[in-house]
Amino acid sequence: MSKFGWNEKMALGIESIDREHQKLFEMIDQLQKAMTKGQSSSALGQIFAGLIDYTNNHFGHEARLFEELGYENRAAHLAKHDLFTDKMAVLKSQFDAQSNFMIGVDVMNFLNDWLIEHVMGEDRKYLPLFNKNGVK
Repeated sequence: MSKFGWNEKMALGIESIDREHQKLFEMIDQLQKAMTKGQSSSALGQIFAGLIDYTNNHFGHEARLFEELGYENRAAHLAKHDLFTDKMAVLKSQFDAQSNFMIGVDVMNFLNDWLIEHVMGEDRKYLPLFNKNGVK
């Protein structure tokens, strides 16, 4: 289940990106609540749709900023976004083929790991450049 909820320690201090990250936390919370009620299968359809929207908007936003500001680790960071997208496509395919509780667990575990490793780790690497250039 979800290991944590949004708190200010998770904030990057870049309002636009923090808002986007909060949306991911909201989706995890929705899935966790649905799983608690035994309704993960019905919730996963909406979660996957939300994740597609999230990746298009958030990953696109970061990619545009990386390009605009000349972020030196752009390729490596975007490759991690591609891995996220690929993994979500696999999970969605599994869900479409056979909706069951375990897919909800897999999605929850993957998103929790992503939050810890990517949002709390990788995204912090671009902060000096973003702050230097006044990204809000």
